Amino acid sequence: MKVLRVYWGCALTHAPEEYKGTMNRAISFIKNYHPQVQLLEFLGTTAGTSEDVYIQDIETNVASCNLFLNDVSCASLGLGFELASALLYYNKPVISFVHENIRLTRLLLGAAERHENYKILSYRDEAQLMQMIGNILYEKVQELNAE
Repeated sequence: MKVLRVYWGCALTHAPEEYKGTMNRAISFIKNYHPQVQLLEFLGTTAGTSEDVYIQDIETNVASCNLFLNDVSCASLGLGFELASALLYYNKPVISFVHENIRLTRLLLGAAERHENYKILSYRDEAQLMQMIGNILYEKVQELNAE
C-alpha cells in the first residue's frame, strides 16, 4: 500500500491558545483521515534539544514528506524556515492555509507566484479549513493510487 507522507506546520511558541486549539484539531483530522495518510511527527516546544528539533523538523520531516501542509495565520520564524527549506532546498509540494482576516506578508505571496509547487489558500473558519484539508488529502490519495 502506498503512503502519503504529510508534514503539518504551524506557529507554536508564541501562538495564542485558540489558534493552538484549531491547529491541534487539524493535526488530529490529518492523523485520522485515511490509512494511506501518514502524518509525520514533530517534537513541538518541549521534547528534545534544539538540535533534535532541527533534525526532526527539517532533515527528517520536510526532507521526506510528499506534501507539506501548513497554516500561516500566525507569525512563526520556525515555520518560515520550514517553508523556505521545503521550497528552495527540497522542492516539495507546499500548501499554506491562511485565515481570511489575516494580512499575509508579500514575501509568501511572491513565493506562491514564483514557485508552481506552492499554493496559498484562504479559509473563513475552522470548518472550512478542515473541509479544505480533507479535499486536498482525498485528491492526493487518489493521485497516489493512480501511479
